[in-house]
Amino acid sequence: MIYTGYYSKLKMYKDAGLKTISISRSEPKSITVDGKIIELAPSQELFEKSKAGCISNMEYTSMYLDQLDTLGIKNILLLIHNYGDDLVLLCWEAPNKFCHRHILADYINKRTKLEIREYD
Repeated sequence: MIYTGYYSKLKMYKDAGLKTISISRSEPKSITVDGKIIELAPSQELFEKSKAGCISNMEYTSMYLDQLDTLGIKNILLLIHNYGDDLVLLCWEAPNKFCHRHILADYINKRTKLEIREYD
């Protein structure tokens, strides 16, 4: 199963036997993840615009979806499946916050038979 999650719950994911895979531009210094898929992190431009508050969530979503479309669903799945099946895709935001990992999960769910959801 493939899940999404956030760095604060890393120990819980590891205790559950999941591989922890970063999909953000950076990770907290105090943790170690099992892998990283930088291609699924928001582009540097998107990250900077978001941090500066220059774009709305709708604009962010549109730009991130364009980034995913450029990669293509087959490449996205290959990048993820390089790490196996039991994994959690991680970034910084808590589950109730706007975040690219939710956009990514929705993108994959709509285009495949996979069901990626937040680990709880």
